[in-house]
Amino acid sequence: SEVVESPHKVLPRAWLFLSVSGDNLQRASGGYDDSPDAHYSWDSRVQNHDEPSIGDYVVLWDKKEALGYSVIDAIEHGEGEKLILRCPACGRTKFKIRTTVSPAYRCSRPSCFAEFSRPDTEWVSVATFRATYEAAWAEFSDPVDAAGCRRLTLQPGSRHSIREVDVSKLLAIVGASVTQLERRRKVVTGGFVNRTVRARIGQKAFRDELRAIY
Repeated sequence: SEVVESPHKVLPRAWLFLSVSGDNLQRASGGYDDSPDAHYSWDSRVQNHDEPSIGDYVVLWDKKEALGYSVIDAIEHGEGEKLILRCPACGRTKFKIRTTVSPAYRCSRPSCFAEFSRPDTEWVSVATFRATYEAAWAEFSDPVDAAGCRRLTLQPGSRHSIREVDVSKLLAIVGASVTQLERRRKVVTGGFVNRTVRARIGQKAFRDELRAIY
């Protein structure tokens, strides 16, 4: 993979990144290796995947509250494969994993609602993205709940993992930290950052084993 530098922008944009893991991870297609206070990963199947840029503001949340905010100082671009799980009845990926009911899966599509114990699987090629922002990471002085996070966005009703934020609303909440945040933004948009990327060994064997199981 490579680090791609974005051109300097007079007016930055801002993004709300949804980070879910562990018990909160319910989407059938799986999650990413996020560390909310340092980096965030996504791929080309995610809406707005090619919009965030170096120097943009970012807010992280976990569906319950805002975790913090920062400035993107680098975005690593790469290629990879993603395991997609599909409903055997309709082929859609909109279903959740149930832990207390059998069978474990139920399709969320209103015209389907199929229940099944094992989804269909498919490996697809994707472009990968990883934004880092730990240098300027800070927590909000006052808690911002889920409703507050949604109000920050340009489309509060959106359900996308990456949503554009109204910069003026974000800066109003950040308050006294604006100067520090803007200073950091000017530094990262005017320089270069090198990153060493660790590649997973044995990915093909893992993929082949999953195909054999399913």
